[in-house]
Amino acid sequence: MKKTIKMIVIFFSVCLLGIVWQFGTIVFQEGNPIPIVSSIIKLESGKDDYIEITDNRFITKTSSNDNFFDFLEQEHNVIETTQMGAGYFFSGNNKGIMLESRKFTSSYTLWNLNVFNSSDISLDQYDLLVRFRDDRSVYYGGPKYDKKIILKSEDGIEFLCKGYIPRPILNSNNEMIAYIDNISFEEIGNAFIFDNNTKKIINITKLSYSSNNTVKDIEWLDEDNLLLVIGYAYGTVTKGGNVYRFNLIDKELKLIDNNLEDSSEIVDILIDGDKIVLRGIKWSDENYLQYDYFSIILTCDDIFTF
Repeated sequence: MKKTIKMIVIFFSVCLLGIVWQFGTIVFQEGNPIPIVSSIIKLESGKDDYIEITDNRFITKTSSNDNFFDFLEQEHNVIETTQMGAGYFFSGNNKGIMLESRKFTSSYTLWNLNVFNSSDISLDQYDLLVRFRDDRSVYYGGPKYDKKIILKSEDGIEFLCKGYIPRPILNSNNEMIAYIDNISFEEIGNAFIFDNNTKKIINITKLSYSSNNTVKDIEWLDEDNLLLVIGYAYGTVTKGGNVYRFNLIDKELKLIDNNLEDSSEIVDILIDGDKIVLRGIKWSDENYLQYDYFSIILTCDDIFTF
């Protein structure tokens, strides 16, 4: 009997030492490691893809994050609307969820949920962007780093996006808005479209951290086409990028080849009727400290030749 107890103690001691050796100091960065370690044991020994450690705090196998998202959408009756860096935003009628993630070794992810009631928000402090034909309305506003795009309908208030986002732009038939979900420094921002006809949000660029690129500007060319500036996301040197056209019909993102030199990049897009002005900069020194502005003027017909 004593020998059996001794073997059990040795077994668990070896397991504990193995966990501490594998996770190192990461374990203790989260405070008391026991709840996390016990949750990992449950993940590895059972069939669950996620474990709730404490209220609104979860751990998942990194490979099972999609299953965790499905659970949140069903449990809270929300849908994922945008990703902002290491955070995800979910929205539903009169409810919003901010989901923040942090890697816990390469195998696991820790999640913190912040659930808030969107019906508590007063729209008086927001700008009305558009009132659709079905009487649904879109508003925009808030502090600089906590802007919100809000959809108001007879069912309540729904967040389309939340974070450091520029003002959305409306297409010519007043049924779609386009926006960049994140323009924070050294963060990845994607271009999204909210289509009031289908009531869907579409990520049209699907950039990730591995791509190293971000959307820097976006403009409607016509009802079915958008122009975007996409460029390198990191560092202080790169201010712009290349111009692309996205077509809503064929869902293709095409490069507008302007034969730019390596030291040149497009910063923003101005559209005035049939005239499209691509404003850019050309670096004039080897240290990338000084630059000159230039403009390329195109027509809509020019754009469609690429």
